[in-house]
Amino acid sequence: HASDSRMGPHGSWLPYALLVLLPQADAISCKKSFQYTSKIDKEAGVATFDLSSLKMRANGWYTFRDELTVSNRNYSYALNVCGRAHRPSETLCQNEDPLATAYQFDSTNNGGECFRLGSTFDDDNAEWSLIDPLAPTKGVKLKYKGGTHCGPPNNKDRSITITFPCYNRDTMADSSFLL
Repeated sequence: HASDSRMGPHGSWLPYALLVLLPQADAISCKKSFQYTSKIDKEAGVATFDLSSLKMRANGWYTFRDELTVSNRNYSYALNVCGRAHRPSETLCQNEDPLATAYQFDSTNNGGECFRLGSTFDDDNAEWSLIDPLAPTKGVKLKYKGGTHCGPPNNKDRSITITFPCYNRDTMADSSFLL
């Protein structure tokens, strides 16, 4: 009988079907499109943002610190774009999920605080929006939700919003748009 080279080692399609059906972590796209209507000519359009080139591979992360010099806000942050970041400190963040989208932690190690600012990168925990719905070319925002729960008085889950402004070559970056 003839052999089909696409079949598995025992003449079965099953191993190939299982590979296709296995769920993948961080399965949603890092590309988002928004429909809009032009303010000038009232024409409909689509603005598409692709942040996939900013995603760190192998659970890498970006880090930065608060710019505030207030002693009770001396936090550092670790996050990934469109994916999970590994927790920045095994000892400091030992009670938090080892693979979340973002973390906030005490950069002086004075309180040992570490908080998850987002859960997994999926439709329930990542929210896209335009910086300005009337001017979509200004950029896009990505909000990570489902972080560590805050007790009273806030009583809600922590989150972080990352802003990705778009600039043409004649425009300087406005730092007020960043995180």
